[in-house]
Amino acid sequence: MVPKTMKEIYDVKIKRNALILENLKTPKTPEELTKIVYPELNKINLEKASNSEKRKYRNKLRNIYNDLTFLRALPNIVDYDETRGTYQRAGIKKKVFRNKAELNMAIRHAKNLIIGDNENSVALIFGISRIVDCLAFGGRPLTKRKQILEHLKTGYPEIYETLKEYEKMIKESGYTPDCIKPFPIPVGSWRELPKHIAPIKEKLVGQFELRIIELVKEGQPLLGECDQCPNKRFSISE
Repeated sequence: MVPKTMKEIYDVKIKRNALILENLKTPKTPEELTKIVYPELNKINLEKASNSEKRKYRNKLRNIYNDLTFLRALPNIVDYDETRGTYQRAGIKKKVFRNKAELNMAIRHAKNLIIGDNENSVALIFGISRIVDCLAFGGRPLTKRKQILEHLKTGYPEIYETLKEYEKMIKESGYTPDCIKPFPIPVGSWRELPKHIAPIKEKLVGQFELRIIELVKEGQPLLGECDQCPNKRFSISE
C-alpha cells in the first residue's frame, strides 16, 4: 500500500531509517543499502534492465541517499568515509558498570522510563511527535517527564538544547502542541505546525526515535542520570 497522508509517509521513512541503522554496524555504500532495504531490486540486472526498471532503481537509491543525508545531519548517528564512500553507525557513548547486575538494573530503568510495561506502547499509541511535545510542555502520556528530561540534560545535551529551542519557538508562535489537544489527535494536526518550526520538530522526533527509543528497545541503558537511577556509581567513557 502506497502511503498517502503525511503521517504515513513519515512512518515509512522512520522504519526505513531504522533498517538502515541496523545494517550500518559495518561499513556499507548507498548501493549496498539500497538492495538491503529494497530486496526486490536484487532481481534487477542493471546492465540488461529496462528503462522502467532502471528508473525504479534510481528512485529507490535516491531515497537511501536522502535518508543518509538526514541521518548525517543528526549528531552522533552516522559517520561517512569519504575515501571509501561508505557509511557506518557512529561511535556511541557507553556506560561502564561494575557487574552485570548493575547493567540489568539500568536497562530495566531505561525501559521503564522510555517504553513502559508494553514495548512499543507509548510510541505506537501516541506517536513520537506527541512524546516530544509532552517532553517540552508536559501532559499525557508521560508520567516520568522529569526523569527523562534529567537524562536528556545530562546524557544528551544536544537533544536537550534542541528541545528547549523548540519549546521557545512554539510559545512565541502561539501554536497549540499535540499534548494539549484532545486525544485522539485531530486529523491533520501535524500539518498545522508552523512551517518555520516543522524542521526542528522533525529533527527532535528523529533524534528521540533513533538515539533513544530504538537503542533502549535493543537493550541499551540511557546515558546521563536522574533522581530515580538505580545506581549512580558508574562513569561515562567513549
